[in-house]
Amino acid sequence: MKRFIVRYLPLGVLIAMASQLFADDDLCGNNFTGAPSAAPPSLHVGVILVQFSDWQGNVDSRGSHCQRHGEVNHYTVQEFNRHLFSQNIYRTPDPDDLNSEPRTHDREAIFGSMRDFYDENSYGKFLLTGEILNDSTFNEITEKWVPVWVTLNQTKGAWDSLGINPTRLLDSTLAVSGIDTTGFEKMILIYAGEERRDGLNPATSGNRFVYQIGEKKKGSSTRGRTNTPGTFYGIGTHCHEFGHLLFLPDLKGGSTQIRGLSEWDLMAVGNQGFMDGDPFNETIGGYHAPTHLGGWSKLCLGWANYEEFTEGNLTFPHFEEDDQICVYFINDSDPSNWDEGEYFIFENRRPTFSDGARTFDGDMHRDATVGGLLIVHHNDASPSQFSNGLDLKVIEADNNNSVGESVGAGNMADIYPGVNDNTEFSESSTPSSNDVDGNPTGLALLNITNNNGVVSTIVDFGPPAAPQNLVIANPSEDGANPILQWDANTEPDLNHYLVWRGTTPNWKTTPIT
Repeated sequence: MKRFIVRYLPLGVLIAMASQLFADDDLCGNNFTGAPSAAPPSLHVGVILVQFSDWQGNVDSRGSHCQRHGEVNHYTVQEFNRHLFSQNIYRTPDPDDLNSEPRTHDREAIFGSMRDFYDENSYGKFLLTGEILNDSTFNEITEKWVPVWVTLNQTKGAWDSLGINPTRLLDSTLAVSGIDTTGFEKMILIYAGEERRDGLNPATSGNRFVYQIGEKKKGSSTRGRTNTPGTFYGIGTHCHEFGHLLFLPDLKGGSTQIRGLSEWDLMAVGNQGFMDGDPFNETIGGYHAPTHLGGWSKLCLGWANYEEFTEGNLTFPHFEEDDQICVYFINDSDPSNWDEGEYFIFENRRPTFSDGARTFDGDMHRDATVGGLLIVHHNDASPSQFSNGLDLKVIEADNNNSVGESVGAGNMADIYPGVNDNTEFSESSTPSSNDVDGNPTGLALLNITNNNGVVSTIVDFGPPAAPQNLVIANPSEDGANPILQWDANTEPDLNHYLVWRGTTPNWKTTPIT
């Protein structure tokens, strides 16, 4: 069975290209492909914090060191726990008010924990729990419990010079610490200091058991509110790497579009949050506010169910809070296998829930009523017939084909009706609902509207195929009441056709019903 095909350059070349486009892009150390099976209902995760042998002389190798305040052991056990596993408490009520709590120790606004993220994305069908496995000690000065970091036998530079191998890092950590991982279904390794981009690049092991990630975002970070050098890493990249632990592939694309589905999918570059073209905008959440998994991922994991289209008026389910996703199958022999066939996925993306609370897509737009219909095209041809090298492509409402090419390329111009007021998706619209070969699919969405976040349309499957070998049998002398016969029609009755007749001398045409 064909899996996702991604055209990748060698890692070093890919990293160099990323730096040309934007120096702060995140790239996974491993490029995973293929559709996952359904996720388990829960996972219990162990977290180990590791520092390096040169920690005494290099603050970047020292765990819990707050670079902003110049304090040692200031990132506490509680902060790591609530960052990853807290429930409904890790949110800043008013991100624009600097006095609004809670915030990170670095005073950055927060929008939920990794557990909150996966609870929202799974519609409550997946429970993520875990614990920090390091010992802790009470700091008399700060009066807080701080972790005792496992110290490896090599320097940070030595580890970074090695090839990416999270399993090797875990094995070395367990050998030094003697920590027992029994009872934990997955593992997370957080290494001290800022992330590195070689052997310590954020990455997941090939067996999908462990991922490695830095304690802090690297110093040049400029993603919205994550804009202070060396600050506590937001949950975005944690969520992305954890997606790999669930066997989700990268959706970043090939060599020319290294961001693939851009900000529209966590498994592309949604770990950085929505930027709408401006990564320096300090009103957005950045790495603390990752965007949702796309509909394809949710369908694969069994968190969402699909609805097929019927003709007539349709209101699209709210993607962030409703587990029903509209799908139009073009050529698919097995709708339960999301790795096969050609189809469209329709996602009503919104920045808020129906009660007004912010979703993890909250940075789509500062206006909570703004959102719209995202259309994603899947096709399993090999090699990929999409320019991003994936089996998935955003059908951009502005027909700009820019998604995946630059920072912030996933924005409000991509959705329907969107900023360009594109209200139609059909055979004759731009872009069209034709299949990957340019053939009509028969689907037409007309009068697409967004009324305060409620996206509606009129579904029309278009005219039937033209009848073949049409003849008039036994007509009366004046041409009235003809009997029509034809071959190769695929419709059960005449009601699906608009048939006209004419009479001499004026040939006034009237429909036959």
